[in-house]
Amino acid sequence: MTSEFLYHAHAVGLSGRLTSPFAEILEAQAASAIGEAGGVSRSRVENYRFREIISCKAAWSQVTGVESGKKPGTYSTLATSVIEGLNVLDMVTADRMVMRITSKHPGSGGGEPSIQFIGSGFENLRIAGQPVAVELDTATFDDLDTFSKVRERYLKDDGFRADLDRRLLRGGLDTIPAEKHRTRRYFEKYSGDAVVRAMEAGGELRASLVKGVRSGGAECKAWGNVIEIPEFGLIRLAEITVGADHRSLSMLRIEMGCAYEGFIEGGSGAGNGRPWPA
Repeated sequence: MTSEFLYHAHAVGLSGRLTSPFAEILEAQAASAIGEAGGVSRSRVENYRFREIISCKAAWSQVTGVESGKKPGTYSTLATSVIEGLNVLDMVTADRMVMRITSKHPGSGGGEPSIQFIGSGFENLRIAGQPVAVELDTATFDDLDTFSKVRERYLKDDGFRADLDRRLLRGGLDTIPAEKHRTRRYFEKYSGDAVVRAMEAGGELRASLVKGVRSGGAECKAWGNVIEIPEFGLIRLAEITVGADHRSLSMLRIEMGCAYEGFIEGGSGAGNGRPWPA
């Protein structure tokens, strides 16, 4: 029986919702998606502004899903989201932020998809007015481009597992002061034993591309991939999900906890697909 390939890929520039002092949805901006048949989708916004809370000079996304002309039976997707001139309440700014996921799938020929994050990153990210250097570990996950490679290394390489666990503070809640309620609540969701069990069963891995965060400001104390700013909220950087036939990436998530409350996400997407029948 001849298989067909069912594509799955999307990319979003900005989205979110406000819960206080008013309830309002920040409709997805610069959002692109393709159907299971593949193709191309693009979206772009210029000079976007939402209630003086969030703005950007431009945001655009593009998603493609095609069969290789040079190697029939090989299917590729590309999901890209770019934000330029981002400003959130003058507390989080960035000249440029890029989310990029590429995949190649051998389709009915057998084998796993190769999915990579190469090209993703921040340019001139500032938090609370201070420059923040974010070291992203795209190289490791580009080398570990298949789910089997990630799974085997996480289960067998103690150093690799410890590094990923450190990024999400699995087992490291004691390093977070008790008064940092938002940060502790976020990390309490993760358990090293639960992740090992999920990987043994072939489930997803939740991790972060962030190896380290450096800032000249005392306000920008980071725990793993998370920064909590007093009277502003929680900032989460470069979170990924790695599954058997897909990967996702969210470059920036903000849980606001000040005069404004709500959630904002910038630069997110996912990619790949699967053959049918498998």
